[in-house]
Amino acid sequence: MDCHRVVARCGRCRQLCGLRSAPRAGDPVKFYPGLDHAHHAANLDRAFISINTVRGRKKPVPSSDWILDSGAFREIEQYGGYRHEPADYAAEVNRLAAINPGLHVAVSQDWMCEPFILAKTGLDVAEHQRRTIDRYDALLPLASDALSISLAP
Repeated sequence: MDCHRVVARCGRCRQLCGLRSAPRAGDPVKFYPGLDHAHHAANLDRAFISINTVRGRKKPVPSSDWILDSGAFREIEQYGGYRHEPADYAAEVNRLAAINPGLHVAVSQDWMCEPFILAKTGLDVAEHQRRTIDRYDALLPLASDALSISLAP
């Protein structure tokens, strides 16, 4: 089912997706292009940037509207799990939010359910979903009040 249709009816989905209100017909769609290098954000109105690109970065990302991706796909694909605990990720997210007023959303550390990822981890879909929710629940109270933690739909 389309996430936006679910969000319109379900408060829990609004919370999980990091949305404050349900999308309405006619609302403009914002596109956040994914970038391999944070400095390219200076050339765009908005950006979607992986934590793997900006972890430890001292300078602000040159964007007034960007989303931080958790790097989940690469982490699990390469390492079969996360190298950083939710508290470590939250600390880095909060540090980045403090130096980047344009950072509006950080994506939770989800566990993807593609067949080749399941084969890599040896876990089933239900376990990946449980781990996704567990990480989200661990991250939520650690996030800065100015930042929304969102589950990727």
